[in-house]
Amino acid sequence: MPHVLDKYVPSTVTHIPSGSRAVVEAIFDQMLAEEKINDERAYIMMPLLLKALFIDFDRVGVETSNSEADTDNEIVEVVHYIASHYSEPLTLEGLAERANLSPTYFSKKFHNTTGMGMKEYLTYIRLKNASMELLSTNHTITEIALNSGFSNSNYFKDAFKKMYNVSPREYRASRKTDYKLEQALKEGK
Repeated sequence: MPHVLDKYVPSTVTHIPSGSRAVVEAIFDQMLAEEKINDERAYIMMPLLLKALFIDFDRVGVETSNSEADTDNEIVEVVHYIASHYSEPLTLEGLAERANLSPTYFSKKFHNTTGMGMKEYLTYIRLKNASMELLSTNHTITEIALNSGFSNSNYFKDAFKKMYNVSPREYRASRKTDYKLEQALKEGK
């Protein structure tokens, strides 16, 4: 029987089912926390967490491909564009044009490459950036919604609660102290 790690190490593209992203992100967060601690126990925890990540990948049926042909450069470029321009109004048609593809074909290729629809992915990126802004600034929830590309703060609050299971205000209150501590540790204070 091949080792579970062999399935993921050579991969170039990994698709994580949307229902499993929270688990994967939690493991990554634990890994980042261990990296900041950087003591002898971290050297034990890091490989264990990495193995846990790969085991979870195997359990939830994460799809991988290790063929260069499976990686669509047009889509990868659009993904990078979204990461840099998430706060701007982005449309399927505009992103498809950027990739020189029809909207229908772009939509299909985007989903096949990222494992998410374009709108789902855009919302995900906007919410990830909003969560960081909630912790690192004192901006109002409405300001953060607008800064993150949401034109409606009520939609932002609903989408945020759906992804994080708490409102933006609750998220800020529960995580801001931890965030400040992590930043102080990074700066060596």
